[in-house]
Amino acid sequence: DASTSTAWQFERVDGGWRIADAYYVSLGSAGINKRRRGDQRTPLGVYWIVEELDSLALPDRYGIRVFPLDYPNALDRRQGRTGDGIWLHGIDPDNNIRPPRDTDGCIALVNDRILSLGSVLVPGQTPVIVTRELDWREPTSASSTLVDLTGSLLEWRDALQSQDADAYFARFAPNYTRFGLSPEQWRSGRARALAAGHVTRVGIEGLSVLRADDAEETFVTRFEQIVERRKGSPVRIIRRFYWRRNADGQFQIIAEQNG
Repeated sequence: DASTSTAWQFERVDGGWRIADAYYVSLGSAGINKRRRGDQRTPLGVYWIVEELDSLALPDRYGIRVFPLDYPNALDRRQGRTGDGIWLHGIDPDNNIRPPRDTDGCIALVNDRILSLGSVLVPGQTPVIVTRELDWREPTSASSTLVDLTGSLLEWRDALQSQDADAYFARFAPNYTRFGLSPEQWRSGRARALAAGHVTRVGIEGLSVLRADDAEETFVTRFEQIVERRKGSPVRIIRRFYWRRNADGQFQIIAEQNG
């Protein structure tokens, strides 16, 4: 929560979430909403921890634990944001006081706090959500959005599984593209792949649904996709889709990435 320089730790309990702890953090010296390389702002959005670096090989100012985040993600790149090297890290042991804005865009916690998180910070699994201000609501207020998003994802899965090109492309925004292709080139390539009919079953496991951008009502679904084909072993991969409603109120994929 950038408005209060507070990191809230949530934990899973009986299928829901509860607050486990709260920590003071220091953010970018120029504030939040990173747009370009070197602007000393902390990005807003949902990011996943990529790895844990060896803190002994880094300057003391990064403290005793260092976790790079996956900025820029697919949504950032779609929106033209640049830069990299956004980390969740500790602080210099000889300077245990940090003002709310005192990093080059990273998120800094005092060393005893980041150390106490222990095994909670898991590369490839732990999301870090950076928001302007937390908006506390009753769980039921998000239920209709969750149902719509889950339904849209299952429609995408069913279309892929049945190789229904029209239903498949209906789940993507008209200007969607990937791999540096034009939208037309991307659709043409995907249409050929669907027509080949190699996929026999598509499974989805470990689904997470999070709000990815407050300003534009964008959401991210992250899950493990299991694809069974007519030949070969099943392929398992972590997928991430970024969704936004179109003019008709239907969720469509605007960006995606693996991991």
